[in-house]
Amino acid sequence: MEWFLIKQNEHLGPFNKDLLLQLYKDGKIQGESLLWHEGWKKPKSFDFVFNSSDLPPDLPPLPPEAFEAEVEQELPEHVKQVNVEKYEHQDIEEGSTPVGSLSFLSKNKKFIWAALFGIILLICGSYFLKEKKLLFSRPQLMELKDFERLKKVALSEKKLRFAIALGKDKKTIWIATNIALQGEVDISLKSVKNKILGEAVAVSARGVLKDRLISLSKFQFTKGARFIDGYYQLEINSLEPFEPSFIQRMQGLVRRELNYSGQFLITNLKRKHLKKQLKRFIKSQNSNTNLFWQELAQKYQTIKVITEQIKQGFAKVFIGPHQKWHQRVKLFENEYKSQYGIFFTEFVKANEASYEKLMKKTFKNSQEVLASYSYLSTLATDIGEQSMDILEELQTFDVKRMTPASKEQLRQNIMSKLEVIITKSDEKMSQLESN
Repeated sequence: MEWFLIKQNEHLGPFNKDLLLQLYKDGKIQGESLLWHEGWKKPKSFDFVFNSSDLPPDLPPLPPEAFEAEVEQELPEHVKQVNVEKYEHQDIEEGSTPVGSLSFLSKNKKFIWAALFGIILLICGSYFLKEKKLLFSRPQLMELKDFERLKKVALSEKKLRFAIALGKDKKTIWIATNIALQGEVDISLKSVKNKILGEAVAVSARGVLKDRLISLSKFQFTKGARFIDGYYQLEINSLEPFEPSFIQRMQGLVRRELNYSGQFLITNLKRKHLKKQLKRFIKSQNSNTNLFWQELAQKYQTIKVITEQIKQGFAKVFIGPHQKWHQRVKLFENEYKSQYGIFFTEFVKANEASYEKLMKKTFKNSQEVLASYSYLSTLATDIGEQSMDILEELQTFDVKRMTPASKEQLRQNIMSKLEVIITKSDEKMSQLESN
């Protein structure tokens, strides 16, 4: 049997019985010196380990300094000194494993490595599944049929695919793709000649591809003022290369740029209905007069829709406590300037440019067509001026003297002014449809 000699923060040994007795005889260890061997929970004194029959006669103890020096210098060559972390015999806990014993880690190395590998696989697997499930949810303004169509494209495992849907408000566009990466993109849409129900449209926007969907609601129109049903040439370009996540790299995705171009149908109509209308529209283009009438009808429709939106905005000002009257007026004023002010300016400019082009052409009923274009500009200017006058009237309204009756009277006056413009647009559209 072999023992270790415990001295401060070190274990010395191992020693056999004869060597320990010789050290004791030489005065290099005392009876209270602590010994330990494998299997003991706590160290025991030299006197306790060896009974008196094994001990030589007592010798006077050496000073501690001499003991330390001699032990370091005169230990036999086969005895090794092991340095360990700070260890004091009075703090030894039951179940602890001193140096020299075979630790739990070494006994169970294979099991521990297998467990760690399993945990890593579990974590990676959960993230992998999470990445696979990343897919957009249905936006509020998206038709269910469009959502199902876009989702099918997004889940496709074929080569690069895209699909487009137009919102119910005709002001929002979604572009779905089967690319699982994300990042900023620039979008360009241009109407395809002879494949759109109206004037040419060209628009640009910037959006973010996330969860396989690009949502767009803010556009810069360089031609036209709104989306018209028909076919468009789509271009998508990433601002920076898309960087895959760690899990996506494990799935095989790599850093990539996106540069895509393709032709798509943008409409809320059923495809078969649009094709019929498009066929009739293309046929009617042989006659300049018919083309101008249809373009005018769409422009009057646009004026009507915008006026109805402004009317709804003014109506919201009258809903709420008197104390927040000016706050609601200011809120709508900001909304009007950002959404409608620029629109009317550009609309009138575009309409006057069309008017100038028409004056250079010869076609049937030219005077009537030109008069309708001129009236359209007047109507657009009128709604802009009326809106600003109404805003000023609301801002100067004496809220302190407001009564339910005066408030309702003001509301009716404002609504009637806007209703006049809506009625004029309806009458003009009916007239154009009869031509």
